[in-house]
Amino acid sequence: MKKTLLATVLLLFVFCGQKQEATKVEPDKIVTKEVAVQILTEDELSRFLKVFPIFKAEAEKKNIEWTGINPKGDVLSQTSAYMKANKNLADIDARLRAAGMSLNEFWPVLVKTTMVFSAVMWDSAMQEAKKEMEKSKKELAEMEAKLKDPKISEIEKSTIKMALEASKALMEGMGSIATIYDSIPAANKMIVKQHFNELKTIFEVKD
Repeated sequence: MKKTLLATVLLLFVFCGQKQEATKVEPDKIVTKEVAVQILTEDELSRFLKVFPIFKAEAEKKNIEWTGINPKGDVLSQTSAYMKANKNLADIDARLRAAGMSLNEFWPVLVKTTMVFSAVMWDSAMQEAKKEMEKSKKELAEMEAKLKDPKISEIEKSTIKMALEASKALMEGMGSIATIYDSIPAANKMIVKQHFNELKTIFEVKD
């Protein structure tokens, strides 16, 4: 009995004493819409706020700069590119763990946080955009009316058509982005709003 107990204790000691390795990062499996819309908890975000500056500083030592995120673009691709550039940072896992979050935990939280933060920024921008669009409706109507006016030259009509097509393409693009951001849980947005200024600082977002 004593030998069995001693063997068990030794086994636990060896196992627990082993250095926990960060598994190899696979951005294509982590940076997905499915991960982006998972629940982001207060605990995860609080630990992320402590860990991200450390991660970013270590990446900069290897000449990998944080270039920020553009809510109007493909944030998932932007995040994926940053992760791929940092795929050889497993050596800092111990430092991140000491700060409160392992590298394996960090990756999906990075995806969720960048997406939710972008969605909150987008929601704010959309409010302003909607106001501007309301003002522009009259101008668009006037432009469409000119296309039917025989007094308007074909050259001018061609210019008007290009402007209308650009406006429609912009609105369609905004609509597709909005669809993605609308799928993010409202609870995630609420948590990010509570820490918005902190995130603006670490993400280096300027007003």
